[in-house]
Amino acid sequence: MRFVWMLLLLTAASCEEIAKPNTRCSGEFLQNSVMRCAQIYGATEDDLNDVFQLKPAASYKMKCFRACVFTECKSFTNDGTFVSNIPQTTAFLTSRKNASNYEIVEEIAEDCVYKLTDIRDVCELTDQFLQCIGENTPEGVTLEGSY
Repeated sequence: MRFVWMLLLLTAASCEEIAKPNTRCSGEFLQNSVMRCAQIYGATEDDLNDVFQLKPAASYKMKCFRACVFTECKSFTNDGTFVSNIPQTTAFLTSRKNASNYEIVEEIAEDCVYKLTDIRDVCELTDQFLQCIGENTPEGVTLEGSY
């Protein structure tokens, strides 16, 4: 009987698995990824600032710059859709300066991912995702401090 209870407990625990953010994609790793992708796509300081402020990309090339960083951070599956923990990773990155942003950004990011499921172009998907976050989060929520 004890075995049955242990099995039920383990089964319940596995069903309650919570997605964790990709914390590896922060700090020096993220900074190096941003710089590498900026060099590849010719991103300027203004382009970097637009990303941190969650503003729309200035051109398709800058959308691909953003997708490059997301790719370096393993944010896409093999079929070009977001990995399951992208809401948690986004919440982690936007809450580095203000931890109280985590829950609201996670919820908004989950909604944004759901809204964007039909987009198959990773450059467009990345830009639309960041715009969705920027348009739906409280003022002051940015990616500043993510590295």
